Amino acid sequence: MNKEDAKKLARSFLSKTIKLEFCAHPPKEIYGINQEGEFLFTIQLNGESSIGSSPYIAVSRETAFVRYVGHFGE
Repeated sequence: MNKEDAKKLARSFLSKTIKLEFCAHPPKEIYGINQEGEFLFTIQLNGESSIGSSPYIAVSRETAFVRYVGHFGE
């Protein structure tokens, strides 16, 4: 196996273990989110609940651009 094959396997593994959950009511401390123009999701890895802050990504409704928003929460 070479490095590229290993990378493909790692990406496949991650795609199966990452859970995205739609965030219908985003925390107020998340700035720069356009709730009318973007969908917001929290990310969980391996089904582990996050204690404290959670990582978020946003997806533009118009352009389909996906961006990492950051960690927010307590």
